[in-house]
Amino acid sequence: MKRFFTNSIILAFFSIAVIFLFSTCKKDKDCKVVITVKYQGDTTKTVPDATVKLYSKHTSDNFPTVNGVSDGSGQFTYTYKLEAILDVESTKDTDTMLSNPLLYGTGMVRLKPGQTAYKTIFLN
Repeated sequence: MKRFFTNSIILAFFSIAVIFLFSTCKKDKDCKVVITVKYQGDTTKTVPDATVKLYSKHTSDNFPTVNGVSDGSGQFTYTYKLEAILDVESTKDTDTMLSNPLLYGTGMVRLKPGQTAYKTIFLN
């Protein structure tokens, strides 16, 4: 009886250890960035169809330059696999017959694993 009790305890301990070893949670390591483009003069208005460029100024980083366009709500979303500090540029061509202004804004964003980074770029 004593041996049965000892074997039961060892088996239970082994079973619990196996459950903990194989049930580890995989954490999301992707770095998501959401860029919102707004007008400097009226910060309540977002800018749809603005070009957005995410890049690294450092040549040693080997991060690809990402070009995109903001959606109807003025947002551009992209997901990186690695952590980084990136520069952000945004432009909007408001070419009209009377003038030829190119609105421009810059900023920086830091990407962290498993987190979503939000950055607002104001066009001036």
